Amino acid sequence: MIKKYFFTIVPIIISLFSLYYTHRVDQRTRYDEKPSFNIVQNLWNPSEPSFTFVNESTKKLAQPPYHTYLLMIPSKIYWKADKKIYSNLILSPISYQVITKQTDSFKTTGDIETSYLPKEFFAKKGSRDIIESKEISLNNSLKAKVVTYPMIVIYCKGSYRYSGEKRLHSINFLSTPIDKINLSSTDSKNLNSYIRDNSNLELKVIKNQSIYQTANDNISKRFNELVQNGAKSDKDGYFIGAKKGGYGFILKKINYLISPHDPIDD
Repeated sequence: MIKKYFFTIVPIIISLFSLYYTHRVDQRTRYDEKPSFNIVQNLWNPSEPSFTFVNESTKKLAQPPYHTYLLMIPSKIYWKADKKIYSNLILSPISYQVITKQTDSFKTTGDIETSYLPKEFFAKKGSRDIIESKEISLNNSLKAKVVTYPMIVIYCKGSYRYSGEKRLHSINFLSTPIDKINLSSTDSKNLNSYIRDNSNLELKVIKNQSIYQTANDNISKRFNELVQNGAKSDKDGYFIGAKKGGYGFILKKINYLISPHDPIDD
């Protein structure tokens, strides 16, 4: 009786397992063919920091994607109030001209293009390489600090086409070494508005000085002036997002991509 039951149930189990395995393989295949672009940063090369545009999908494209970049260095102004830590994200734009060279693989999957940067963009991973300003007194009980992260926030926009198709698909995402997010057209518009309004934050490469130190110095000076002199016009607070509509909260959306937790919790 047991033997009869065994030979009856085993084929059913094998069939169910086979169906499950087939379903998983089909799911994996569909995932691999789903378009997935990303940017991998390799800033810890002391002579040639770089970042690489990658297609993580296996589906064949008609040609390498057309794409452009917007580069930014992230800083945050932290302050503590009511035993809670708050932060404002600030993005310092970098001219595309800082890229020293680009190499194309002429492939449509895997590593597609690598962009190289001056040695001033060299950055190690780890909290010890985060750059902090001196404390800035806002009042007797409230102090702030500017923290700059040794990484690049990269906005990538472009288009691609699958082999055998005529229709173009869009690329629209923002990437940091921690994660990436796809941006809506509204988010992209707000980000571009922020960068345009704060074009005077654009960083210039100072020979033999870390670009992240340069960013920290610039933001610290700008914030100190705002604290000491107050806002003389509405535009003076735009760099911390203090504009009507707050740029659609795009800075808040990007904030968690810079640091999963605040470095001055203790």
